[in-house]
Amino acid sequence: KEIEYFLWHEFADHYIEMAKSFIYERKEMESILYTLYTIGLGLTKMFAPFFPHITEEIYHQYYKVKVNKESIHITEWPEVEFIDDDAERVGETIKEIIAAIRKWKGEKGIALNSSIEKVEIFTEHPEIIKEGKEDISVTMNIKALDISDNFSEIKEEAIDVKPIYASIGKKYREKTAEIVRTLKQEKPNDIYLKIKEKGEFEILNGIAVTKDDLTFDIAYSIHGKKVEVLSVGRDVIAIFGSDIA
Repeated sequence: KEIEYFLWHEFADHYIEMAKSFIYERKEMESILYTLYTIGLGLTKMFAPFFPHITEEIYHQYYKVKVNKESIHITEWPEVEFIDDDAERVGETIKEIIAAIRKWKGEKGIALNSSIEKVEIFTEHPEIIKEGKEDISVTMNIKALDISDNFSEIKEEAIDVKPIYASIGKKYREKTAEIVRTLKQEKPNDIYLKIKEKGEFEILNGIAVTKDDLTFDIAYSIHGKKVEVLSVGRDVIAIFGSDIA
């Protein structure tokens, strides 16, 4: 199961997706081909006990000429050759950022190879993102990619608020209808800011609502320009505009 998961959800979903744009442009071919060869051979060896015939055929077609053993079943078991914790940390971060943008494109019905005008990534570790900046830009077809550690540039505003009836009703019962009517008369952002500051918003005399009683629709902007925001761990991805060609 772990080998199969790695093949489909790490190697195919992430590495090949990241590498294929570079292959099309003939960039970094030596390192990419080495990685594809090494992982491909390793996976073939690990699958060999479970699928002896098809792995033998794959081995003879692609690997025997270099490995120079008559059968995959008499080759050495794969061993760890390189361990680079820093490179793994960078790679994992870049992988998650690309996956988040790819998921966003999918949810929006946008073709994965469609271009994005501008993206800005806010992070506490800009040096890590900078190492993978080209990988992100090329893989996701981003025309302009900026990196910042100034999270305060991201402005948020609540543009709508909705009551969670199950929560309010459980606490206030017959007062629920009056609370909901009063909520509709308040500005959503005033409620949002007060709850962020105080943890609650007094809606009627002696009655307050908290974040557990409400859901907010939040709009984000940077320097007055609307953005869509994605969170990846402690990093924030801001996608500018809606003009995606």
